[in-house]
Amino acid sequence: MIKNLKHYRESKNLTMKQVAEKLGVTESCYCLYENGKRKASFDTLVKLAKIFGCTVNDFT
Repeated sequence: MIKNLKHYRESKNLTMKQVAEKLGVTESCYCLYENGKRKASFDTLVKLAKIFGCTVNDFT
């Protein structure tokens, strides 16, 4: 599970759809990441860290 993903998204005033587009995945796929129902690959974690201006370690 990716901790604080919703918090980071909301702190940047982004919608799930906007983050999904930045990641190159569907909104439903991103939703699964945020709700802890799907594990993200390391590459996806790196992309998320870049989007939110944090490190991969911030999600653990």
